[in-house]
Amino acid sequence: DFLGLRNLTILDNALKFVRKGYQEKLDLKQISLDDPLTLRLFQAGQTNGVFQFESTGIKNVLRRLHPTSFEDVAAVNALYRPGPIGNIDEFIARKHGQHPVSYPEKSLQPILAKTYGIMVYQEQVMQVASAMGGFSLGEADLLRRAISKKDQLK
Repeated sequence: DFLGLRNLTILDNALKFVRKGYQEKLDLKQISLDDPLTLRLFQAGQTNGVFQFESTGIKNVLRRLHPTSFEDVAAVNALYRPGPIGNIDEFIARKHGQHPVSYPEKSLQPILAKTYGIMVYQEQVMQVASAMGGFSLGEADLLRRAISKKDQLK
């Protein structure tokens, strides 16, 4: 989308400024997704200029969650949306051991373990439909689309 393209342009310009100003050529692929310095910035909510992490609300969530991995940051991004936003408090409580991590069915642990037993991603909905309902991935995708439709009567 347009906002994503704008942010990619900003990132490209930043790399050019680093090359020009420091005579350094950065390869973004060489930076770990779990870079400790970057995670500390997210933990502190110091995310001005980071696409989709600039609002006061998401910064507060980041400070409460204290993400320790790229997976945590990605989950916050997925949860901080109108539909799933109600799961944020439970996600945080489970991450910090305040609530037990539980699964609707034990066999779902491999699918839901990284998100503390909470379905965060649409892909998880599809995997659960496949594991529990025997859906093919194509059928699971149709189910995912039906669930996400705004008009629930259809």
